[in-house]
Amino acid sequence: MICALTNIVLGLTFSQYMGVAGIALATACSGFIQVILLYRITRTIDHLRFDDQLKRNGIKIILSCVIMACVIWGYTQILGANFEQANTQRVVTLIGLVASGGLAYLLSITSMRVINIRDIRNMMKKKA
Repeated sequence: MICALTNIVLGLTFSQYMGVAGIALATACSGFIQVILLYRITRTIDHLRFDDQLKRNGIKIILSCVIMACVIWGYTQILGANFEQANTQRVVTLIGLVASGGLAYLLSITSMRVINIRDIRNMMKKKA
């Protein structure tokens, strides 16, 4: 409930200044609050244990998220006016935004050796 209300309030506030990117930022902030709350709850009942892989790669994952956020921010600075154009152009811009963010994250985690391409392929095969 706390996170939902935070998301709504921040979404309405940030969207006034940042548009669509403000809504995404509000969702990220409320998600971060949710992680903190879940951490506090699971820590008090002794159910939180990080595996070795997460301990090794946690900082790299956070850095990859920051890199992705910077790419998305830069993309919106360059092409943000397209979000105010016709529907087709808006959709194409949004697809480009999502693709550039995903690609930045993928390149970042693979270059920092958080995960390699073979592991990603194996995960995709298991789900198919």
